[in-house]
Amino acid sequence: MAHVRGKPILIEDEGGLEALLERLTHIHEAQMSEPWKPNLSGERRSRLLSMIVGFEIEITDIRAKFKLSQNRPVEDQRRVSQELGGSTNQTASAIAELMQGNGLF
Repeated sequence: MAHVRGKPILIEDEGGLEALLERLTHIHEAQMSEPWKPNLSGERRSRLLSMIVGFEIEITDIRAKFKLSQNRPVEDQRRVSQELGGSTNQTASAIAELMQGNGLF
């Protein structure tokens, strides 16, 4: 569970919204075999962008707890760590390292 504080900033101009859409699309479509590209133009572009409420949040404070199977038996913790550590996913591997480095087992 995390407690996050920040101040939202509305992005209301079309250029800012389009830049945000392109950035988010690039991030979230990168793994797709045929990534969608926001090649919008003319009236359709303006109409679709007018339906988007864009915002950014500058995080000013985060308070979080790690939930890394501490409530599970040691054998379960080891198994989870081994499975995550064997993954090619960088996030999963990083969590496995975190579990092992925190002396959970």
